[in-house]
Amino acid sequence: MRWLLIIVTTSLITISFVLAIGLTLHYSYNNRLLLGIYVAGQNIGGKTTEEAKEILRSSVDNFKQSGLHYNYNDHTVNLQTDITSSDLDNIYSLVTFFPDKTIDQLWLIGHQQGYLKNYWQQIKHLISPRQYDIIIETNNDQLKEALMAEYSQFETATLSAQPIIDINNNIEISTHKLGLSFKYNDIIGQTIDRAKKLDNSAIELQREIFFPAITKGEITDDHIANLESFLNENKYLTLTHKTKNWSISPDIYKPWIIFNKKDQKVIINLNEVYISEYFEENLSPAIDQEPQDAKFDIENGRVVEFQNSRDGQKLNIESSIELINLNFFSEETSTFDLIIIEQKAKIAVRDTNDMGIIEKLGEGRSNFTGSPNNRVHNIQTGADAVNGLIIKPGETFSLIDALGPIDGQHGYLQELVIKGDKTVPEYGGGLCQIGTTTFRAAYGTGLPIVERRNHSYRVSYYEPAGTDATIYSPKPDMRWLNDTANNILIRTRIEGTELIFEYWGTSDGRKATATEPRIYNIVKPPETKYIETTDLEVGEENCTERAHNGADAEFTYTVEYADGRINEETFRSHYVAWPEVCLIGVEEEEIVEEIIIEE
Repeated sequence: MRWLLIIVTTSLITISFVLAIGLTLHYSYNNRLLLGIYVAGQNIGGKTTEEAKEILRSSVDNFKQSGLHYNYNDHTVNLQTDITSSDLDNIYSLVTFFPDKTIDQLWLIGHQQGYLKNYWQQIKHLISPRQYDIIIETNNDQLKEALMAEYSQFETATLSAQPIIDINNNIEISTHKLGLSFKYNDIIGQTIDRAKKLDNSAIELQREIFFPAITKGEITDDHIANLESFLNENKYLTLTHKTKNWSISPDIYKPWIIFNKKDQKVIINLNEVYISEYFEENLSPAIDQEPQDAKFDIENGRVVEFQNSRDGQKLNIESSIELINLNFFSEETSTFDLIIIEQKAKIAVRDTNDMGIIEKLGEGRSNFTGSPNNRVHNIQTGADAVNGLIIKPGETFSLIDALGPIDGQHGYLQELVIKGDKTVPEYGGGLCQIGTTTFRAAYGTGLPIVERRNHSYRVSYYEPAGTDATIYSPKPDMRWLNDTANNILIRTRIEGTELIFEYWGTSDGRKATATEPRIYNIVKPPETKYIETTDLEVGEENCTERAHNGADAEFTYTVEYADGRINEETFRSHYVAWPEVCLIGVEEEEIVEEIIIEE
């Protein structure tokens, strides 16, 4: 009986002690992150969410200042996480970090999972602290392009054995060659892993041998005989689309003929690269037609259509080549209908009498004083692309989609951006002026913001800080939702150096207000950053970027609806302090010639 009493008493004391610990932890960390939580090496346990966000933002800023580091045979490359123009406006990120989102998700641990689960999480992290990664988003295509620009000089391409056909259809087989290259997808994977941990240590690159698809020994006398038989037919390749015809003679396509593999068998094909170039130069211009949305304006109080809608079409080059390669060498047919992709216009409204567009709902403005000529031109081109669009009820407006392709064919001019140790021309400078004005017009109208991202750095065109929106195709985008019961018409205009976006429709009684941005945590820029380049004379300097202060900014956006509902949202922006960047000329390094490995 005495032992039973001791056991019961001990159990009650243990349970009480455990519950006491649980209650203590619960109340002590009700508004704080749990002890034992680390992010990218930073101890944020026991911090409030705002304290933790400040710590993580600072760590991210330091990482971005240092950049991404790669090394191969003492050829070291430092890539900035953000590719920038001289005014920091035309900018896109190789890696985008989300410190605030990371902390918001980590706060849920031990707070919103029910008492028992919360308690268990608290005890588990206290006993065994855990490291978490920061949430990131990577632009893998641009990252690969940047790496290849730096390291392709150390690569040799694989070459498959291929037929060489002379004017008399005599055939020789070229010698295949092995290649040396880097596994860029693996390098990108390592970059992602290190960026999540804010690890700036250099990634050591290793070249690997790559074997060609077809070696000379795999091509038999039968393969050569089949090719000779085909050439003796002297077939023309005929391509058709509706009433159009293109006839390609053997003299044109013979240099395109290659050996390829399908299901481990050697077959005859046309080289996809060569035939694609021919299609793009000769067929696409005659076939491709971009869809054109209907566009509208207000005249004498009525909606009028000033641009008719038109469906578009595009030559599907990849599928057309696949069709040709599947049949041209194995079937008697030599005529093929090209594969066309139909592209419907998004806005094809014809009846303008009942569109529900009767009044201005709101507007947004931004100023581009001091912009160079190319930037002003691009702003006008972008504004024209958006002007007159109709956004239907329930539709999400995407600025990237509305702008369409950003290239010279669509009227845009180039500006210089900084890539590594070089300044190179790119299209699209100034379009963040369109993004920012779109954002301001959307919250000025009381519309829900679906996607918006501030610039990484403060840009003078978009002061006050905190009200800007950066865009770069395909991401980030600037998107808002038409949650009204009627169509919304976008009207754009330029007055002097001021860009103005107006949204027209039918008011449902909502009222939108926004506080003035609060700008705080101002950080002075680091010391001038020098980048060595061979594009300048030795010792010559060219400062391409001015210094910018870092800061945080926030403003509150409130929409009061006619039925009494109130929606309030705070937009927060974090800007990294950016140093003056100067290129300095150095002597060109000697590059050791690589020996092509042959089997």
